[in-house]
Amino acid sequence: MENKKTLGIIDQFLIATTKWKSYVSLTEQKGRTVVKYFLLITLLITTITSVIPVAGYVTSIGGFQKFFSETLPEFEYKDGILDIDRRVTMDFLGMPITIDSTIEEYSAGDFDNTFPQQLLIGKNQLFIYQSGQVFTAKLGTLYGRHINNQTLANHSSFFNFLMFVYVFFGFLFELCSYLIGAFFYAILGVNISAQRKIKLSFSQIFKIAIYAKTCAAILDAVYSVIGNGIFGLSWIFISMIITFVFLSFGIIAHRSDKQDSDAKDLLT
Repeated sequence: MENKKTLGIIDQFLIATTKWKSYVSLTEQKGRTVVKYFLLITLLITTITSVIPVAGYVTSIGGFQKFFSETLPEFEYKDGILDIDRRVTMDFLGMPITIDSTIEEYSAGDFDNTFPQQLLIGKNQLFIYQSGQVFTAKLGTLYGRHINNQTLANHSSFFNFLMFVYVFFGFLFELCSYLIGAFFYAILGVNISAQRKIKLSFSQIFKIAIYAKTCAAILDAVYSVIGNGIFGLSWIFISMIITFVFLSFGIIAHRSDKQDSDAKDLLT
């Protein structure tokens, strides 16, 4: 039995994104080779969507210790009440945060609907705006604790750990999203192969779907960071069309010589 050539990650990437006619060589790869590729692509996506924004944010504030001790206005939380020197507005990874201890309760008009997420902190309540829903929490849940700038600065390592957790769960999210998306495209691919009368197993089509998602997944990641929603919901359809095109041509690349000959006869 002929041994199939194992392709390197870069070769797989170039074929997946630029060489539709060579998709046959991708479906010939062993399962562990495909898994390694999938994990590295997911890591790349996570780097774009989570690692770079987090690293950029932490660097921009000079690190959490400096931020809490020098940048953030002096504040004190005691007996369930927050007191801060002045109103603070800042951005945390794209989420606007407002802190104002002179306000006891925010109203719906205080939220900016142009942002999917917002955090407002008042004198004794915390308000979270999430996709049209408003959630509130009493700061009194920390009753009995005394927190100020130095308290947070002393626990800066904990906030660094939270950033690691944020990135880790971002990786898991991208991992699941990529796999689930590839699975549904594979189901679509079964119909395409049946209509084209191209005999492929589901595992082969699933491999094609994993590779076919590469281009759109990376573009999605970049768009989510710098796109600023310029395409709105239409970007979802653009991304789907890109993946569908790669999927279709990837499957068609598996036509036999006889099928190609028959197709040419129909055109002549």
